[in-house]
Order: sequence, then C-alpha cells, then structure tokens
Amino acid sequence: DSFGPRNLALSAWALAKMGNRDPTWCRRWAACSCARMHDFDVRDMTMLLWAFATVHWKDDAFLSRFCPEAAVKIEKGGPQDIGNTLWALATLQ
Repeated sequence: DSFGPRNLALSAWALAKMGNRDPTWCRRWAACSCARMHDFDVRDMTMLLWAFATVHWKDDAFLSRFCPEAAVKIEKGGPQDIGNTLWALATLQ
C-alpha cells in the first residue's frame, strides 16, 4: 500500500517480464492502482497496462477505471506510450 504509481508500474512490468502469470498480484496491483489512478502519469499507466496484457490478465472493473483516465492523459505521452497502450488494449480484447 505504500507503493506510489511509479513503483506499482515498475514492479508490475518486472513481474510480467519475468513471466509471472499468478493472477493474485494482478488483482492486488489493479486494486491499488484504481485507488490512485489520478496520480499516475501516462508512462506509469502504459507500463501497468502493458504488464497486465503481457500476462493476459484482464479485469473489466480495472479497464473501466483505466480507460477514461488514459483517454485524458494519453495526449501527454509520446508515440511509444500510445503504441504500447493500443497494443495492450488490443491484446486484452
């Protein structure tokens, strides 16, 4: 609970990169992230969504919170943020 947005995003990225597909961490990270979504910057949001897509974990409640926030913030991101977000959303469909 003491992790900030960057810590949540980076640790999610690392867990996904290591191939950890245990849904327990995904549920916990999503719950913590939803409570603080307004504090996330576009890069942190992109990393978090990329991590969930990489391990093929989808949660409609998380996405319903994530997508409106991303729509507001995505214009502050660069091409990589936009591309990674679109890839992750497509992967989770």
